[in-house]
Amino acid sequence: MAWAPRPVATAAPEPLTDPGDLARAIVVTAVEVLAGARPLGQLVRWLTPELHEHLADRRAAIGPVAGTVRRASARRATVCRVSDDVAEVTVVVHDGRAVRAAAVRLEVHRRRWRASVLEIY
Repeated sequence: MAWAPRPVATAAPEPLTDPGDLARAIVVTAVEVLAGARPLGQLVRWLTPELHEHLADRRAAIGPVAGTVRRASARRATVCRVSDDVAEVTVVVHDGRAVRAAAVRLEVHRRRWRASVLEIY
């Protein structure tokens, strides 16, 4: 008597994290990078290579920042799910001097959210 092959057990993929929480963290970190308070490398895993390069160019164009750099804080985020693997998020952020708006497009890449577009106004 031959044993029937057992089906391979596959674990259910973990659910994606809340895109609003990640967008808040990306925007706060990006604002602090542009202000000279953080290294851009802290965002590398959460950005597409093109967006990372764009932020690096923008940071280089700003040059050295004089004086004390304040920490940014996210006030609120509004998520619009475009599809199961795309979310667009608006974030209100206080950069230490002024309240600003930001927009982030997140796309699923290898079962994680990754920012492909970031606009800070």
